[in-house]
Amino acid sequence: MKSFCSILAAAFAASCFAGAASAQGLLDRLQGSKDAHVVKDTEFRMIGCELTPDRSAICRLEVTNNYRDKKIEISHGIKLQDDLGDEYPVQQGGFGTNTSRPKWDQVAIADSTYQLTVIAANLSSRATSVRAVVFPRILVRTPQGQALGYTDQVVFAKPKMMTPEEPAVEMAAATTPAAAEQSSPAPKPAQEQKQPKTPAKKAVQVSTAAEPSFPTGDYWIVLGLWDYDAVDGQQLPANGFVLRPVSGSNLGVRWSGHLELKNHQSLAPRVRTLWPVSVNPAQRKVCANYPDYPTYEAYIDMPGAGADGTYHVSNCNSG
Repeated sequence: MKSFCSILAAAFAASCFAGAASAQGLLDRLQGSKDAHVVKDTEFRMIGCELTPDRSAICRLEVTNNYRDKKIEISHGIKLQDDLGDEYPVQQGGFGTNTSRPKWDQVAIADSTYQLTVIAANLSSRATSVRAVVFPRILVRTPQGQALGYTDQVVFAKPKMMTPEEPAVEMAAATTPAAAEQSSPAPKPAQEQKQPKTPAKKAVQVSTAAEPSFPTGDYWIVLGLWDYDAVDGQQLPANGFVLRPVSGSNLGVRWSGHLELKNHQSLAPRVRTLWPVSVNPAQRKVCANYPDYPTYEAYIDMPGAGADGTYHVSNCNSG
């Protein structure tokens, strides 16, 4: 900081050293902290973590950029460690709330605070808390790209454990793909398991008891969809999907029914996970907004007959 100040005109020297003193004060305040770190006047503070019923861990941080505009870059390879000592890769999250498209860099405006989320999936059923989150490198640049400095192996130890938040999105008419993506994030879903057949209490309910007609309007509804692989997909032309009235949640999103292959129970056993997707019955579209998600056509058997048909399934954000 002193070398930087020395090149400034005398008229600005006082303000420069005042900034240096403020930065040093920030460092002193956070010295020895396990839940906050400073990289080039940029404060990273751990708010807390939660374990979701689907065995995902979600940790939320606040990033406060002080004094001037900067560009913050977080290297890939973030690890989350549970209380048993097992490590899990963080594959979702980033700056902002759109966790379906991970974003690990941010142009940060001076004296502004940003939300940062890290999500790890498939934690051991014996894990009860998060022991640490480790960032391999945090790099800070000027907005023009000049490196200002970096810190390696940034560790947030023993974060505060919080109660999982209530899902922000229900399966309901007028739900849009954007709303689903901006809901409170929660990591990768749980392993395949039988879920209680409890229909949602709000808005649109899907139930085979009275076999109601599925709503056919031009709006978006959030449903679950299994992460079928290429082998599973070979069953799609002959069997198609069917809507099962089974509630569930993942990534902070709740649904009242999920799509699955009609012969799902006869598929070769493997770990499968339900993910939220957005369905528009009128447009015959299913938006699975996940990186590299394939595009294909699928016949879906909905309750009743009005919404039955061939749907276009794809990542609606790509292209």
